[in-house]
Amino acid sequence: SQQAAAHEVDAAPLSTYSIEAVQPGALLLGYAGVDEIEIEAGIHRLIRALQSIPSPIRSNG
Repeated sequence: SQQAAAHEVDAAPLSTYSIEAVQPGALLLGYAGVDEIEIEAGIHRLIRALQSIPSPIRSNG
């Protein structure tokens, strides 16, 4: 959420809107009330926010 906020993307936890447990890594995109130009700009901000998150190091065992 901090990386998203740094890129002016509102990224509230899905658990706020869910009665049941949300799957890890879930992402809900909301775009009601905005025009195509704003949606496109938001997508670009979201891409930059996601790219700024360090990738976890995975091991095979």
